[in-house]
Amino acid sequence: MDCFSKFQRESGEKLQRAENVDPESQPTCGLRGWPVDLGGLLHQRLMMPKRVNVNYCSGVCPFPVYDSHWNATNNAVIRSSFIYVRGQMTQAYVPDPLCVPRTLNSMSFLFSENNNIIVRILEQVVATSCMCA
Repeated sequence: MDCFSKFQRESGEKLQRAENVDPESQPTCGLRGWPVDLGGLLHQRLMMPKRVNVNYCSGVCPFPVYDSHWNATNNAVIRSSFIYVRGQMTQAYVPDPLCVPRTLNSMSFLFSENNNIIVRILEQVVATSCMCA
């Protein structure tokens, strides 16, 4: 079973297609906590951490995404504006802006290899802020 399926099952979250979602009823784009048990995900010799909160970004990007609060890319602003001006029919071929990580932090891991302790730093592991892109 892949990690995402396991996350969906454990968190109770379901994926929904954008056209079936009422944006007014959905939370806006933002950072969500996601505690991950690394026991079965990383190398067997992982010493620590055993559990981390890597976070993820989720939610609806508002229409149009002009406000600087959303840190939207110029591409997202143009797509959002196009959909807003042209109407819902354009959503068939112009995708909505998506809530994605804006910044990601590194994380250090300790492994035991050949009776040595090895520190490995993985880049872009922990989401720390979100944006619309």
